[in-house]
Amino acid sequence: MPGVKSLPCKHASTSTCDRCRKRIVADSFILTASGLVLKVILGILCGSQAVLADAVHSLMDTIAFGVNYAGAGVETRLSWATPYRQKVIIGCLILLSGVWLCAGNAALLICGTLAHPGLWSLVLAGSSAVVNYRLHKRSNCLSKQTDDPDIRVCAVQNRTNFWASCVALVGVSLAEFGALVFDPIGAFIIGTLLVGGGFAVFRESFAQKPPAAGWTRRSILRTATVLSCVIIGIFAVRVYTTVSRRDIILVPAQGTTLDSPVDNVLGRAQYFVIVDRARQTITPLVNANRFQQGDVSNGLVATVKAYDVDVVLAEKVGTEMFADLRAAGVRVFYFEGPQSVGRAVSDFQSENLSFARAPNVSRRYGLSGIGWMQPW
Repeated sequence: MPGVKSLPCKHASTSTCDRCRKRIVADSFILTASGLVLKVILGILCGSQAVLADAVHSLMDTIAFGVNYAGAGVETRLSWATPYRQKVIIGCLILLSGVWLCAGNAALLICGTLAHPGLWSLVLAGSSAVVNYRLHKRSNCLSKQTDDPDIRVCAVQNRTNFWASCVALVGVSLAEFGALVFDPIGAFIIGTLLVGGGFAVFRESFAQKPPAAGWTRRSILRTATVLSCVIIGIFAVRVYTTVSRRDIILVPAQGTTLDSPVDNVLGRAQYFVIVDRARQTITPLVNANRFQQGDVSNGLVATVKAYDVDVVLAEKVGTEMFADLRAAGVRVFYFEGPQSVGRAVSDFQSENLSFARAPNVSRRYGLSGIGWMQPW
């Protein structure tokens, strides 16, 4: 029989091999859970949407593998935890997580800020694809030899896990070479794979036996549809809120016009130039905190709120300033080197500035004289 040699044991027959069955589910659980940890860490640090989507995919599979492993190894189950209900719960989790990824990355493509995923994301995506390919081959071989629903669900999960890793690898690779849009596109495709996997688990569950009372096919699909609509509605509101923003921009400057040079400090800049793109107005402000030696983040946040600023362009942003601006819902973008205010605004409009995911200087940056001795 083709593929029999890949089995973890030597019982090559059409009968159920308990040892093989338990090992494939357990191995899938351990490797998927380990990959989940790495994907979450690197996905957050590198800002890769495809890797984070693959992490969500791994999370759903880890939960599903855990349920399957318990179902495969425990003969006596709770009265409500029938195999049918276990599969329905798994299907709902996979389906809803897929809807969440699709809606979230569609919103990002419409109105979000894209970023390079980084080399580590590329290495992780490639390694994950190799591991998931091996798991897919093993579970697929076993599923052809047994009617065990746990093995069949495991095979479905490993197949979608493998394809998700491949999609993440392609998306991260293209984004790393400059096509940033493919990172969230890859995440969106992973979401569609999860949606398809959820429906596949549903079909497998509905084919087992007549549904239990209260868990009919119609009620399950109705519940899943309502929850999916709620998720889509959440991201639709977010898109509407973002699109309706006027993008009022604040730039630290050494003068009061668009031709003025930018200031390399933010909280202690000589002037603030506020540009309202929707109304096409420019408002120059003298920075009242330019000579202050203490914490100036509160003063800048007060200015931001008073003028409804939602974007700040800067060369250097300290720790407390960054945290306060983020708490106020302000997006921060970094420009590099000496240039005019107008050039910085133009680069922002052309999406040539990098989105600030963290501060890039210490909290005392910009203090002069004996200011470094201040406790803040």
